[in-house]
Amino acid sequence: MRGGREQQQQQQQQQQQQQQQQQQQQQQQQQQQQQQQQQQQQTQRCKRGDIQEHVGVAAAAAAAAAAAAAPRIAATHAAAAESNRAGAKEIKKMK
Repeated sequence: MRGGREQQQQQQQQQQQQQQQQQQQQQQQQQQQQQQQQQQQQTQRCKRGDIQEHVGVAAAAAAAAAAAAAPRIAATHAAAAESNRAGAKEIKKMK
């Protein structure tokens, strides 16, 4: 029964890691949404003649924010996959 308990603990740890990674991704998405909202507010404050220019700047800034977050998200996914592989190997060893 000891092996079964260890297996459950490892699976719980993996689930916790995945939940943490999902939370990080949600936070990044919220940050991007906040940035987009701020940019929209700035655009609304501008005179009509300036709006097109500001929309372009806001779109570029939003794209830059998404591009900056992409490597972190990819790294998080890679870490989760590696953690899952390591956990699966440990579980196989116990069996």
